[in-house]
Amino acid sequence: MSLGFISASCQRYERSGIQGLRSNYWGTAGYLSAEQKQELFRWLDGQDAWTLEEVIDHIEDCYGVVYQSLQSYYALLKSAGVSWKKAHPAHPDKDDQQIQEKKEKLKSYWLRTVVKSQTEG
Repeated sequence: MSLGFISASCQRYERSGIQGLRSNYWGTAGYLSAEQKQELFRWLDGQDAWTLEEVIDHIEDCYGVVYQSLQSYYALLKSAGVSWKKAHPAHPDKDDQQIQEKKEKLKSYWLRTVVKSQTEG
């Protein structure tokens, strides 16, 4: 706490008592109304996949709202019950054949490790 804050608090107390010390800050109103958020959440549910940039554009186009920080968009998506990191249902470069080959390679490695540990023990 700074000396200025303490001094101002003392003056408020002397003028108004305990009521003078209560915070008058109630936060700011959200940029989107509760109804607009619900509309946005329905729009998100209706999409097969979307990017964060598409969400940002949609909010600006439909509601005229631009948040100053990406964190605000992340918080909005979190309140919708989704993670912006999981916006795509699958990795766009997913190669099923490569995945299967890697599983087989790991399986053979695991089997060799088990056999080796059994012969040593």
